[in-house]
Amino acid sequence: MSADHPRDNFIERLSDGARIKGRYARMLPDNRPPTDDEIARAVNAITAWMQSKRLSNKDVARQLGEGFAASTISQVINNKYNGDRAGKLRRILDHMQRQLEADELPGKAGVVQTTAVRRMVRAIESVHRAGAIGVIAAPAGFGKSTVLEYVAAKTQGSVLIRVVQSNTTPVGLIKAICHAINVPYRRSTEALLSSLDYLRGTRRLLLIDEAHRLRPQALEVVRDFRDAGTSVVLAGAPELINLINDTGAGSQFYSRCAAVLNLNDFIQPGDGTGANLTPMITVEDVMMICAGDELRFTGEARELLFRIANAPGLGSLRTCQMLVQMIAQIPAARTKAITEADLWAALREIKSATYDKVTRRVVSESREKLKFA
Repeated sequence: MSADHPRDNFIERLSDGARIKGRYARMLPDNRPPTDDEIARAVNAITAWMQSKRLSNKDVARQLGEGFAASTISQVINNKYNGDRAGKLRRILDHMQRQLEADELPGKAGVVQTTAVRRMVRAIESVHRAGAIGVIAAPAGFGKSTVLEYVAAKTQGSVLIRVVQSNTTPVGLIKAICHAINVPYRRSTEALLSSLDYLRGTRRLLLIDEAHRLRPQALEVVRDFRDAGTSVVLAGAPELINLINDTGAGSQFYSRCAAVLNLNDFIQPGDGTGANLTPMITVEDVMMICAGDELRFTGEARELLFRIANAPGLGSLRTCQMLVQMIAQIPAARTKAITEADLWAALREIKSATYDKVTRRVVSESREKLKFA
């Protein structure tokens, strides 16, 4: 792919690919009024798409935004719209085409059982059985949020909340938990007691994502829920370890943790050697998560994705998925093997030359620590 376009700007190639309209976006001509048959085929295609995705008129209107309401969608489909019906249909078809193309991008795999994922799932299951507190810390992109969603979906009665700016404090955390378990929130003390009473003795699993954002005082709320018999798992970035092992309340909190899994201990061992580490994510994992069987990669490109996936500080699999999904939008990527040069070009254009230099340094360091599987 790169050999055919040695000097092309990656973003320009991406834009060129985007200008090639798909079949749905071409259903209604732009240079003349559409015929009744063309209108009917367009309406049938839109209706079939909405039914297959279980989308209501309100859903589609919300996706399209300004100029559309649920009533507008209904009127356009049922030939009761008094304005430019063909124009509205074109906008719906263009949106539908983009949605379908997004669905076809690689990297839509479900939970892939990487070494990191297996370690995290085992830790959560052990904590739940023990009715204890567990902590999982890992760099961005190693699948923490995916694991929590996976465990929550398969664990009856589990509660999953995500820490955002509005719920980092004790009061905010109590509100978030009350909302998740449908307990009315009035005042913080009353709400805490009500939610504790509601969960007391149930042995339900409370999963808290992005927990490194919590204020230290919020850990007291976590302790209260654990003392009421709820299993609690905190997951977040590596700085979560500092939060739970800090002075004051944090030091007492750490001693109450039955399991603390810090993936940095496996990725960057303290002895500084790092020779022949077992990777948390294998090349097979990367291919399954990022591309499946849809795209082909040269051996050097596969190795580069492997290095990025296992190099802390680069976004791991998230960065790999982003790269592959961007490249996959270029038509040539579907017919030729993606090269290492293609990946570097995408990184350079998308994340800037500064990111490219950092990436080269970290990936180069990981080459000394990780065996390419």
